[in-house]
This record gives sequence, structure tokens and C-alpha cells, in this order.
Amino acid sequence: NDTDYYDTTYPLPDADATVFTVEGEFAVRYTRITGEWIRDRFESTTTPAITRGFYLQGVQTLTPRLFAVSRVTHASTPVLVGTERVERTRSQFELSGGYRLTQDWILKGGYEASRRGRVGQSPPATPSPARSRRRSKYVQYPA
Repeated sequence: NDTDYYDTTYPLPDADATVFTVEGEFAVRYTRITGEWIRDRFESTTTPAITRGFYLQGVQTLTPRLFAVSRVTHASTPVLVGTERVERTRSQFELSGGYRLTQDWILKGGYEASRRGRVGQSPPATPSPARSRRRSKYVQYPA
């Protein structure tokens, strides 16, 4: 019973969802490209709602310690504003580079811009240290 799960006192309408995702990865030498495309359709007694989005990322290893990354994402989804359904979108772009200081620490800096609807936002570029605990299954690291 849905009313028990959602802790409501009123009955919930019947609804169906169709979720479709395609994702892939391609790598050659020191370049890796990954991506994903999503289309979800939610149907209820009112009109259907369709959500779409994609993600694309490219990583280029320049030297064993130096790398560059670019990422693009976009999502479009309907939301209810009062009783009206409005389409909302969000796009984001990132361009960054990093330097592996040690096996566990990376110094990464970059630029990120995002856009929601018609309002653009562009924060400044910022360097940031990051701890990475990614271990390769092919390399034996000292304890």
C-alpha cells in the first residue's frame, strides 16, 4: 500500500515510469571519453512528464602527473509551479587541469560555468587540493 510507504492519509494516483539510459566509454592511448544520455517518462492521471539529460567528459593524460579534463552536462525537466508545469533546464561546463603531487594528493584548478534557464552564472577559476585514494589493481603499492 503506497499510503503506508509515503506516510499519507490520502490515496496516491496510479503512475508509470519508463527510464531509458545509454552510456559509453571510449579510450585510446592517453585519452578517455565517457558519456551518458538519459530520457525518463513519468505518466500519471495528469499529462506525462519527460526528463532529458546528457553528460560528456574527456580526460587527457599529458604526463604521468599532469592531466586535463573537460566536462559538459545538460538536464531538462518539468517542475510544477503552482498548478502549471514549467520546463526547467540546467547546463554546466567545466575545463580543468591537475597535477598529481603524490600518490594520494592532486592539485586541481579549473573554470566552471553553469546556466539555469536564461540566467548565466560564471564563478571565477579556483585551484583546489584534492585527496585521491584511487588504487590500481595492476600496480603493487607499498603499505
